[in-house]
Amino acid sequence: MLLKHGRADDILKVVVPDMKACEHVVHTQILAISGVANVRTAVVLREVRYDTVRPIDIDSP
Repeated sequence: MLLKHGRADDILKVVVPDMKACEHVVHTQILAISGVANVRTAVVLREVRYDTVRPIDIDSP
């Protein structure tokens, strides 16, 4: 689980070895996608909780 505040249309989790690699991915791959107007990056300091499965209540309206 990531603690997040603010507005985002999409969140893309990318794991890179260093900030230079992050910059490379943003400029050569993400910003090259048609329709991507801008990118905001955030560095995760630590992971609060790691889950790969979330329960879904299918009985809810």
